This record gives sequence, C-alpha cells and structure tokens, in this order.
Amino acid sequence: MALRIPTTIFLLGALALFACSGDDDDVVVIRDGGTSVRDAGEEARDGGVVDAGEVERDGGVERDAGTRDGGVELDAGGCGPLETMCGDDCVDVFADDAHCGDCGQACTGGAVCLSGVCGPPPATNVAAVPARTIVPGCTTAGTSSSKLAVDPSNRIFVGMVCSDMPYVVRSDDLGATFAAPEEITIPSLERFEIHAAAPDVLYLVGRTEGAALVFSKSTDGGATWSSPRVVDAGPVSLAMISAGPNVRSWRNHVYLFVTNGGGTELRVWRNDALGDGAFSLTAIPFTMPFGGGLDLDTANGDVWVFVDTFGRAEAYRSTDNGASFTRAQTLMGIAVANQYAVAPGNQAYTRCGTPVGSVCTARVDLSGGAVQPLTLAPELFAASPFGLGLAARADGGAYLGARRIETTNSGFVVAEFGPTDTAATDLRIVTTSTTVDLGGGVDLSVIAGTTGVATVFTSSVGVAASVEVF
Repeated sequence: MALRIPTTIFLLGALALFACSGDDDDVVVIRDGGTSVRDAGEEARDGGVVDAGEVERDGGVERDAGTRDGGVELDAGGCGPLETMCGDDCVDVFADDAHCGDCGQACTGGAVCLSGVCGPPPATNVAAVPARTIVPGCTTAGTSSSKLAVDPSNRIFVGMVCSDMPYVVRSDDLGATFAAPEEITIPSLERFEIHAAAPDVLYLVGRTEGAALVFSKSTDGGATWSSPRVVDAGPVSLAMISAGPNVRSWRNHVYLFVTNGGGTELRVWRNDALGDGAFSLTAIPFTMPFGGGLDLDTANGDVWVFVDTFGRAEAYRSTDNGASFTRAQTLMGIAVANQYAVAPGNQAYTRCGTPVGSVCTARVDLSGGAVQPLTLAPELFAASPFGLGLAARADGGAYLGARRIETTNSGFVVAEFGPTDTAATDLRIVTTSTTVDLGGGVDLSVIAGTTGVATVFTSSVGVAASVEVF
C-alpha cells in the first residue's frame, strides 16, 4: 500500500475545537497492564492488554537481583540503584568496559562500553559540512518529529521515505559522507520514527495504515530489522499536528508514545528489557490533544510527556520508569508546541508559534519555574512555525533550526542558545541551491562531545543534510 504523507491543511478549522481541552486531575489515573508482543500479522488478544490478574515480570524477562534502575533500595550485595554486583564489585553494566551489558562481557580491540554495548569511542573530530542532497528523490515528510538520530559512537542515522517505503541512511564519519539507504522492510507505515539507543542499536516505532502501533529493532545499524511487532492494536491517532509516535530509551528502558484514536488519552508503552519481550501501558487521560510528545532527562531517567491544547501546554512527569505520571506544570502561552527537547536537570526547550504564524522558542524550568521566552532574529526566520527543529545539549543549552525568510525558501537558520542565555548567541545560515520543503521540516541532533550539530531537511530534490559547528 502507498504511504500517506500527513499534512496540516486542516489546521485552521481545528483551532477552535482544541482550544479548551485536557484533564483537570493533577495525579494521573493509570491503566497499567502487560501486553503480548506479536508479529504484525497476528490478531491482537483483548486489545493487547493482559488481564489485571496476570503477573508481568519487568517487561517479560526475569531480572538479575543485582540489577536495578530507578529503585531506592540497595540490593543484597549493597550496590547502588544503577549498579550490578559482578563478583565482589558493584559496577554499572551500561558503562563498564570490563562488564558491558552483563558481568564478564568485556570490550576488546579498543572498543568502549556505551549504553551497555561495546562500540568505537565517540568520534569528536567534527568539521563543518555544507548542506547538500544525500539521497535524491526521497523525503522526510513520512517521519515523525525526529527524523535524525545520533548513536553514542556519534554515527548519524536519518529516517526517510523513498518510493512509499521507509528507509534509513547512515554516516560513520560525522556527516562527511553517507552510505546507500537501507530499506526497512515494514510496509504500509503512515508515520515512523527511529531512535539510536547504543552503538548500531536502533529502535523504530510506527503507525500502520491499519491504525496499529508497531515496534522493530536493529542491532546492525539499520541493515536488518526484527519482525514488526504490534504493541498497540489501536486505533492510535496521529493527532492534529504531531503527537507521536515517539520512541526514546534510557539504559534498558524503552518508551513509545502515541495518542489513542478517540483522542481521549495519551499512551506511554514501556519496556524494561531493551525492547525485547512485553510492553506495558500507562494511559494519561487527556481530551483531544492538539500536539505533543515524549522525551527523557538523561541525567536521572525521568520521563516527560508534553501535550498541547492550543494556548497552553501540560507537562507530565514520571520518576518510576513510566509506571505512573503526575502533572508537573501548566505552560501558559505555549501554542502549537508540537516538539519539546529536555535537557539534563529538569530543563526543557519548546518550539512554538505564539500567535500562529510567528516563530518562538522558550526555555522551561520543569521544577515549577517560569517559562522564559528566548529572543530570535525575526529578520532571518520564516513566519511559519512548522519548519522548525530543536535539539537540547548535555550542558543545558540548545539549538533551534527554522526556515529563512526568502521568497525562494533556499535555506534555513540554526541558532545556538547557552544554558542561561535569553537570546541566541550564535547563528549559522544554511544555504542550499534548491527549495526547502516545509512539509518535510528541519530536524537537528547534537553530536555528543563536540560543538557540532547535524541537520537534515527535505528539499525539492530529495533529502539533504549538513553539519554546523559552533
């Protein structure tokens, strides 16, 4: 079946409908059950939710007594909450070169332990790469809010649609060159997103034309993928602008986000076994979300869900690996905020349009502080907010990308914000010889350990990319 590219033609008619919505409870009512993970062709049993009387063992796998993530009690060996007892030592198997992923699994040949997988040390010799077409004839318009992923070794991956099929293309040299695109053999996806969890480990979430949510995993950098598994039999919604599907991970935890087809709840599917085995559902009641998404605080593993109701947004927080959520903050004046980026230390950046037709971004203190608008250069940015991209840095700063104001739409601007800046401290004007496609949008991703940021966008020729160095 042909892949349908989402559009925003219906935006104006939907604004009034979504102006007053949401749920008034501060503590979220949870529907939390296990789900069997099946091949896409299998029929879902009872909507995919296990009866309340059934017992789920941490995502369908029995965990080692010495491994705990996010807990508060020490294990029998006296190790901390993110440590495992290996022999007589407490180690972090997600960062220990001698015990990578499990006790006794040592990294060799110069490899280091990154997110529990042995891989090359992160490349840091980043250099600016001018914008150019990397895959002609393809588009990023069939992807979700994240079109670009960088793994812990700083390999760059781009998701795209070519001839109505999903593809991924990779760069092993910090964006200087890209390999030929690899087809992802999951047909009939209406929208999908990839996430780089560990060296060469990618997760994919997508919505099928049958309105189901499917998940797949690659352990070889996108060359091959596991059989797509139905996580939510649906129907799941794409909402009005962008409300998933999203996929994120922290250590062994994998999170999928989507809204239900009736527009009455936000759904977070979670797995504690690196995407293997069962997923469990946490549902957040919310009436008719306009846009939203999920992101993680990589410093502590907190899970954040943001949802926009046009005119305000709500932020929900989970401190127990997604098992429950509490409304943490109401963000007034945030409109069309269909993407958020969480920086370590309970700080987030939003991309938004206030009012519709203008460009804005803001820094949000998620501990309950104020929303700080950030000053942009209006003479450089296009009026529409839908061509924006946003990426948070480990130091609390961020990068914002948006189309330039030009009749030819021949480029875009990347602005840098420091952790406490109220205005952009540096700008990069990215020029192209072709027209930037608004529907494909602009996406950014930080190259860890460097001052570089990778960009990807769709032009009139195909998928294009650059690397900007600040």
